[in-house]
Order: sequence, then C-alpha cells, then structure tokens
Amino acid sequence: MAIAKQNKGNLYFKNGLLYHKDQVLGQNVEQQCFPHGRRLEVCSLAHDMCHQGHLKTKEKIRHNFYWTDVAKTVKDYVDSCLACQKKTRAVVKDRVPISVIPRYEIGLPFSHLYLDVIGLLTELCRPNRFVYTVSICISVAVCHSKGRV
Repeated sequence: MAIAKQNKGNLYFKNGLLYHKDQVLGQNVEQQCFPHGRRLEVCSLAHDMCHQGHLKTKEKIRHNFYWTDVAKTVKDYVDSCLACQKKTRAVVKDRVPISVIPRYEIGLPFSHLYLDVIGLLTELCRPNRFVYTVSICISVAVCHSKGRV
C-alpha cells in the first residue's frame, strides 16, 4: 500500500480500491488488485466455464485483475482441475530412444542377407498368395537386368 501511495510499481488507488496499470495483449488495462482469499474464486470463474488451459485462463484474469503470482496460481488451479485431467491425453515417453541403425560396409561376399515378403497377391496367383524374396550381397557392384514379370 505504501508503494501505491507513492504511485510506484504502476499501483494506484481509485475509489478506495487498489489498481494496477498494465498492458495485456497490446491494450492498456486497469486491473483491480485482489486479496489472497478471493484468488481461487476468480480462477474458478475464469477457467470452469470453458476449461481452456493455463494461458487463456491467465489472459482472461489479467484483463481485469492483478496479483503478484497470477501465473503460478492459475497453473496450480488448472493442474488440479478434475475435468481437465480427465480429458487430457496421456503422455507416454519411449523407454528406448530412437537411434540410427549402423549400415556396415559391404565386406566379404555372402556377408549380408536381406529378406522381404510380398503379399497378399491377387486371385490369379493362386495357390501362392505370398512371395518371399531373398537377396544376397555378393559384391560391391550393382547389377541391373531387364526381365519379364
């Protein structure tokens, strides 16, 4: 209150109430300062209608009201909201980090074997509905051949 009487910290008295001058989303606003006991009620009114999360709830409150730790109070309130906890998706962290599989240089002939399955083939290929392909790495050179399928 002593700061408000000295007009410091953007705090001032108006009609016997303590106000704070600030900019919210580029607009100059006069925010009424709220006592500690009424803050959860303000959070409830701003959040419980739409359940929009920390940032939007904080911006709604900051348009009209001020206290020193608005962000922390809003975050704690939203994190404790049962309806929000029920609708948020569960975040599951991978236990094994994704890493690059090393590609070894081709060394000796027959050192690498590649397998693949092609299928489900059409009715024309009955009774064989799948084809297993096996490629053996024989040399470093790449061979290409044309043929009928």
